[in-house]
Amino acid sequence: MIRLITALFLFLFILSSNAFAQTQEKQVLDKKFWVVNFVFVGANVFDGWSTFYALEKCPTCIEGNKLMRPIVNAGKMPTAIFIATTDVGIVYLVIISKSMIMNCGGWYQLLGR
Repeated sequence: MIRLITALFLFLFILSSNAFAQTQEKQVLDKKFWVVNFVFVGANVFDGWSTFYALEKCPTCIEGNKLMRPIVNAGKMPTAIFIATTDVGIVYLVIISKSMIMNCGGWYQLLGR
Protein backbone atom coordinates (compact mmCIF):
# COMPACT_ATOMS: atom_id res chain seq x y z
CA MET A 1 0.00 0.00 0.00
CA ILE A 2 2.84 2.39 0.83
CA ARG A 3 4.43 1.69 -2.55
CA LEU A 4 1.15 2.42 -4.32
CA ILE A 5 0.74 5.75 -2.53
CA THR A 6 4.36 6.67 -3.23
CA ALA A 7 3.99 5.78 -6.91
CA LEU A 8 0.80 7.83 -7.13
CA PHE A 9 2.47 10.89 -5.66
CA LEU A 10 5.49 10.49 -7.90
CA PHE A 11 3.22 10.26 -10.92
CA LEU A 12 1.19 13.30 -9.90
CA PHE A 13 4.02 15.57 -8.88
CA ILE A 14 7.03 14.57 -10.95
CA LEU A 15 5.80 12.97 -14.16
CA SER A 16 2.76 15.18 -14.77
CA SER A 17 2.91 18.41 -16.68
CA ASN A 18 4.50 21.42 -15.05
CA ALA A 19 2.20 24.02 -13.58
CA PHE A 20 2.64 27.23 -15.53
CA ALA A 21 -0.11 29.13 -13.74
CA GLN A 22 2.34 31.83 -12.64
CA THR A 23 3.36 32.72 -16.20
CA GLN A 24 -0.03 32.71 -17.90
CA GLU A 25 -2.05 35.81 -18.61
CA LYS A 26 -5.15 34.18 -17.17
CA GLN A 27 -4.74 33.22 -13.53
CA VAL A 28 -5.82 29.63 -13.03
CA LEU A 29 -5.48 27.17 -10.19
CA ASP A 30 -3.55 24.15 -11.39
CA LYS A 31 -4.51 20.52 -10.91
CA LYS A 32 -1.66 19.74 -8.51
CA PHE A 33 -2.90 22.46 -6.19
CA TRP A 34 -6.36 20.92 -6.06
CA VAL A 35 -5.03 17.37 -5.71
CA VAL A 36 -2.98 18.39 -2.67
CA ASN A 37 -5.95 20.16 -1.11
CA PHE A 38 -8.29 17.22 -1.71
CA VAL A 39 -5.73 14.85 -0.17
CA PHE A 40 -5.41 17.20 2.82
CA VAL A 41 -9.18 17.39 3.35
CA GLY A 42 -9.58 13.65 2.75
CA ALA A 43 -6.92 12.85 5.34
CA ASN A 44 -8.69 15.01 7.91
CA VAL A 45 -12.07 13.41 7.18
CA PHE A 46 -10.51 9.95 7.46
CA ASP A 47 -8.87 10.94 10.74
CA GLY A 48 -12.18 12.04 12.21
CA TRP A 49 -14.01 8.96 10.96
CA SER A 50 -11.32 6.57 12.21
CA THR A 51 -11.30 8.28 15.61
CA PHE A 52 -15.00 7.69 16.15
CA TYR A 53 -14.80 4.19 14.69
CA ALA A 54 -12.08 3.28 17.20
CA LEU A 55 -13.90 4.93 20.10
CA GLU A 56 -17.07 2.95 19.31
CA LYS A 57 -15.14 -0.33 19.24
CA CYS A 58 -13.17 0.38 22.41
CA PRO A 59 -15.21 2.11 25.14
CA THR A 60 -12.19 2.51 27.45
CA CYS A 61 -10.09 4.27 24.78
CA ILE A 62 -9.65 8.04 24.66
CA GLU A 63 -8.50 10.53 22.03
CA GLY A 64 -4.70 10.78 22.16
CA ASN A 65 -4.50 14.38 20.95
CA LYS A 66 -5.01 16.57 24.01
CA LEU A 67 -6.11 19.56 21.93
CA MET A 68 -8.81 17.60 20.06
CA ARG A 69 -10.00 15.57 23.06
CA PRO A 70 -12.66 18.11 24.24
CA ILE A 71 -14.03 18.44 20.70
CA VAL A 72 -14.14 14.66 20.17
CA ASN A 73 -15.80 14.19 23.56
CA ALA A 74 -18.50 16.68 22.48
CA GLY A 75 -19.64 14.31 19.73
CA LYS A 76 -19.52 13.63 16.02
CA MET A 77 -21.27 16.79 14.85
CA PRO A 78 -19.04 19.31 16.71
CA THR A 79 -15.98 17.39 15.53
CA ALA A 80 -17.18 17.39 11.92
CA ILE A 81 -17.95 21.12 12.09
CA PHE A 82 -14.54 21.86 13.59
CA ILE A 83 -12.71 19.80 10.96
CA ALA A 84 -14.73 21.36 8.13
CA THR A 85 -14.17 24.94 9.29
CA THR A 86 -10.45 24.49 9.80
CA ASP A 87 -10.08 22.78 6.41
CA VAL A 88 -12.05 25.48 4.61
CA GLY A 89 -10.07 28.19 6.39
CA ILE A 90 -6.72 26.66 5.52
CA VAL A 91 -7.64 26.04 1.87
CA TYR A 92 -8.97 29.62 1.62
CA LEU A 93 -5.73 31.03 3.04
CA VAL A 94 -3.71 28.94 0.60
CA ILE A 95 -5.81 30.25 -2.32
CA ILE A 96 -5.27 33.84 -1.14
CA SER A 97 -1.51 33.34 -0.72
CA LYS A 98 -1.30 31.64 -4.13
CA SER A 99 -3.07 34.57 -5.79
CA MET A 100 -0.76 37.02 -3.99
CA ILE A 101 2.26 35.12 -5.29
CA MET A 102 0.85 35.04 -8.83
CA ASN A 103 0.14 38.79 -8.73
CA CYS A 104 3.74 39.46 -7.67
CA GLY A 105 5.17 37.53 -10.62
CA GLY A 106 6.41 34.51 -8.70
CA TRP A 107 7.46 33.40 -5.25
CA TYR A 108 11.07 34.48 -5.85
CA GLN A 109 9.97 38.08 -6.46
CA LEU A 110 7.71 38.01 -3.41
CA LEU A 111 10.65 36.94 -1.23
CA GLY A 112 12.92 39.62 -2.71
CA ARG A 113 10.73 42.49 -1.56
